[in-house]
Amino acid sequence: EALRTPILWAFMVGRVLGGAWGTALVFHQISLFENLGHSPGVAATTYGQIALMTAGFILISGWLVDRLRPGVAVMIQMLGLATASGLAMVMTDPGLLFLYTLAFAVMMGMGSVFDGTVWVNLFGRQHQGAIRGFVATAGVMGTSIGPIIFGMSYDYLGSYNPALWLGIGFS
Repeated sequence: EALRTPILWAFMVGRVLGGAWGTALVFHQISLFENLGHSPGVAATTYGQIALMTAGFILISGWLVDRLRPGVAVMIQMLGLATASGLAMVMTDPGLLFLYTLAFAVMMGMGSVFDGTVWVNLFGRQHQGAIRGFVATAGVMGTSIGPIIFGMSYDYLGSYNPALWLGIGFS
């Protein structure tokens, strides 16, 4: 029954896009940062900062998800994705790097809490294995497709920007 509801598909698209572009940004981060004039060391340091900020935002997200409608939670995640994608094209100074890290953490933190709470709230507990298994499979497909899209954008179009604009458009 859940598969016949538009809300499942709408939310699943948000989760798949977040996973696809998030994974792509992580896999291509060193190259992306080097194209913007940053050293591999800065790219590596940003990994740790994203992890710490994501952990912090997970705590905030847990509080938010309990108080907001699920659509608002997905909107926050997609806003984080769009912001991180936009900043990934222009982050040449430390302030923009910080904002990129924050936007990425918002996207990742909200997404991880969303999966743990919203599906149960929307569809009950009885069929969570089937629902979450279906959504997780779609998410894994997204995480495998996103890096390929970024790689093809760079290889065939000479830049990550077309893929980043695509992420903004999908958001």
